Amino acid sequence: MSTATTPSRARRRTSATTSAQPCVVDAGPRDPALSNDRPAGVDADDYNPPPGVLRLTISTQGGGTELALIPFPETYEDAQRAAVDVLAPHLQGVSPENVELRGVIQDRDGSWTTAAIRPRDWNTIVPTCYNEVMVASHGMRDSLQDARGEEDETPFIYGRLFVTAGTMNGGLLTWTLASNWGTITRPACYEDALSLIEREANPDHYDSKRLKQATRPGDTTGPWSIPRDGSVKMCTFPTVDLSFNRPSTQVWLPLPAAAYTSPACWRRNMPGPEGLIGVACI
Repeated sequence: MSTATTPSRARRRTSATTSAQPCVVDAGPRDPALSNDRPAGVDADDYNPPPGVLRLTISTQGGGTELALIPFPETYEDAQRAAVDVLAPHLQGVSPENVELRGVIQDRDGSWTTAAIRPRDWNTIVPTCYNEVMVASHGMRDSLQDARGEEDETPFIYGRLFVTAGTMNGGLLTWTLASNWGTITRPACYEDALSLIEREANPDHYDSKRLKQATRPGDTTGPWSIPRDGSVKMCTFPTVDLSFNRPSTQVWLPLPAAAYTSPACWRRNMPGPEGLIGVACI
């Protein structure tokens, strides 16, 4: 497709919506947030908006799709503002500059996918190639991936991670000092973390008693093991103790609920090697 000359504004709006065939490209892996199927009874030829109109689509947390029609925007930034306005219920608290727009296209195998759009290419690419644009906010694609339980294909970095145990003391959660007694290999998922703590934490160290107390409160005479009932939670520590140049246990942040069931969410929230993770029943 040649774009050697930029068509007039009126022609751009018409050419984007009157083509009988979708723009077919080899776009690589299919976008997981977009279904292969269109609504029942709607074929590709009928899925074109009228001239001067752009269709916006957004994937909802429930796994559905919400559609909206807007006058064809002049710029990428105009489209961002329009998306926030017309799809407000699905973009709560999202500012226009944090909206991502991706062109919806059909791959050579017939599947539907999306492609990135550079803002400066809006007038050159979108009117001639796309009848539909997918809307997402930064972080939304991660949330949708977590909701679907999809794997993160980014290579996982292994290394040493320090462990601190959190126990209740006078109504306050306090943490043990991070030291070599509680180092584990950086875990790739929640189950790995529990197994590594059981296997690698030094059972003879004094602070291990705190670890056992943190993961199994109360007295018990049975062999120690961490319960797999979801009662043991993990925390990260976002601030740094400048005196020792290490994470401070004065402030902690529980991992999001999705991290315990979604390896992709877990990996995104894990501290890097030489970082600190907290273990507690909270």
